[in-house]
Amino acid sequence: IVPAMELPIYGRVTVMRLFRPPGEQQDHLMVLTEALKWTVLRWDCAAATCAAVQTGDMRDRIGSEYEDAQMAVVDPLVRCFALHVYQNSLKFVQGDSKKDSFLVRMNENIADIQFLHGYDEKPVLGVLYHDSDDGCHFKTFQVALRDKEVNEGPFQQKDLEATASKLVPIPEPCGGVLVF
Repeated sequence: IVPAMELPIYGRVTVMRLFRPPGEQQDHLMVLTEALKWTVLRWDCAAATCAAVQTGDMRDRIGSEYEDAQMAVVDPLVRCFALHVYQNSLKFVQGDSKKDSFLVRMNENIADIQFLHGYDEKPVLGVLYHDSDDGCHFKTFQVALRDKEVNEGPFQQKDLEATASKLVPIPEPCGGVLVF
């Protein structure tokens, strides 16, 4: 492996997510820093350069920062990003401006989040969470981007293995999610 380029990222990188927008031939990389700054990078093979496609700042005046590792996931159809950077809250980002993003309070103690495949109308986010009795559960939420709200989704499963901590979305044609 030979390094192709070095890029300065000003801050400590906490999350990187590779994704391919529909209709694109090449993947993009979403990078989130500890200071809640994010960018989407695209490599230009012909020019051998890297360019920022989108950038943003996820800081909000409300909410206390999440004490564990930050989480960020990309909807399979790239309609939005979901970030867990504030305690008991999820931030949804669509587009590249703050006015297109919104914060949703969650009652769940979130362990992991993943967007599920196969939902063309509205993005569906799977959430693995723990309750106050150390029980582990899975629930889905449908993200209404136009209304900037989140509604309970089509699935939920209570009383999973207490040590479960990761979700792995399964692409179509099978669909679904694995819980580890």
